[in-house]
Amino acid sequence: MKFKITNKQHPKHPHLYRIIRNDGLVGGYIQYEYNLSQDPDDDAWVGDNACIFGNARIYDGAVISGYAEVSGNSHIFGNNTKILDECVIVSSSINGVILNGCSRIYNSEIVSNKAEKTILTDLKLESGSSLKMSDKILGTTSNWENGLLGQDEQYVRSMDDVIIQIVDGTLTVTRKGA
Repeated sequence: MKFKITNKQHPKHPHLYRIIRNDGLVGGYIQYEYNLSQDPDDDAWVGDNACIFGNARIYDGAVISGYAEVSGNSHIFGNNTKILDECVIVSSSINGVILNGCSRIYNSEIVSNKAEKTILTDLKLESGSSLKMSDKILGTTSNWENGLLGQDEQYVRSMDDVIIQIVDGTLTVTRKGA
């Protein structure tokens, strides 16, 4: 076991309990041991005041911190995956991206197989949305236009609610007005 669940309850969600790693590092809050991988070779972690509950599962090196909340049947995994700040993830699958700001992801999928870090700030995806990225192509299926973006060029494209920028191989998706 790499962590234990303490008896310290979350101040607003009394069904969640603070965790502490075996080396003494104090973590965030979880509902069940199942929520966070106990594999000692897995660096997955819930830190700060982040909350994981329901059937949500964090594993394969993913890190959740800040005041992020992950719930429902969410699966958050992958060494390049970080859910930070005040993000809310509900019943979604996220692999290979850094989500920060006030991102809201509901019943959706985000997958990145890119070699570089992919940072998504203040992103909102709702039921049935899917955002998939690789080293060469970004494809979306949601209320955005369907499209493909080549990564090697400098690219800025504004859509109704987001700005997608690819500069020097770094992809950033930002909600307008954020």
